[in-house]
Amino acid sequence: METQIIRQSTHKASKTHECRICTGEISKGTSYVLTVGKWDGQFDSIRNHSECIDNRKEYLNDQKKREGCGEWSQSEF
Repeated sequence: METQIIRQSTHKASKTHECRICTGEISKGTSYVLTVGKWDGQFDSIRNHSECIDNRKEYLNDQKKREGCGEWSQSEF
């Protein structure tokens, strides 16, 4: 199914969360990226470290370039 990103914004954690990418802790008081959207038909909101998102984008872009598919798009998140 298709992924649909509705909104992505940076927030300051008011409580501890778990990064969906690295499963590490997002500590209270630190910044994180909140992504709201639909994945496989299910509405969800996920929280990730900014660094994890940047690393994932870089990795996916490298993979796409190796496969000759161009740049990574946000809809693949």
